Amino acid sequence: MNQVKLFSLKMNDGYFMPLLGLGTSAPKVVKSEAEKAVMRAIDVGYRHIDSAYIYQNEEEIGRAIQMKLADGTVKRGDLFLTTKLWTTFFHPELVQTCLESSLRKLQLSYVDLYLIHSPTALKPGEDPIPEDTHGNITFDTVDLCITWEETQETQVQSLSWEDLLEEGMQPTPVFLPGKSGQRSLVGSSIGSQRAGHNHTAQRGK
Repeated sequence: MNQVKLFSLKMNDGYFMPLLGLGTSAPKVVKSEAEKAVMRAIDVGYRHIDSAYIYQNEEEIGRAIQMKLADGTVKRGDLFLTTKLWTTFFHPELVQTCLESSLRKLQLSYVDLYLIHSPTALKPGEDPIPEDTHGNITFDTVDLCITWEETQETQVQSLSWEDLLEEGMQPTPVFLPGKSGQRSLVGSSIGSQRAGHNHTAQRGK
């Protein structure tokens, strides 16, 4: 067993998630330092990078990852990337928008785990923490079950099997139990795995 698997958790769909990950929430840190930190973390052996739309440093994280891919330190299949759906994007028609924004900034075609950041819906809009005229946070009412279901739909996009093979991944569908005994392409109980572009590929089993 390789070192990554040795210190990883085997999830219910057979994928391995490294137990030790690098958190990238650093609101008081210069963004360029976050980029350096991710590069250093990969150099010393971190393979799980945890990011989020609201951290506002995904571009720097993406650059760090791309540099480590380019210099041969790791391959994409060696890394486990997590990002999160921010709470102003809980309306079903906005879920894909948030994911695509993260993918674009990270310079990735998929992430390994896509989570709902917090179960508290905020009013949609450009402001990540919307407030009313009195300075109070403006909340929203959304059925989070529908939001979660929409995160599952992010798994069936346009990346071809050839693209996955180029990344060293074996394209094998992952099926987990769905509603009423049906089987559907889903991820973990708290998020959507391989979110992005037809990411249902076998890696690290």
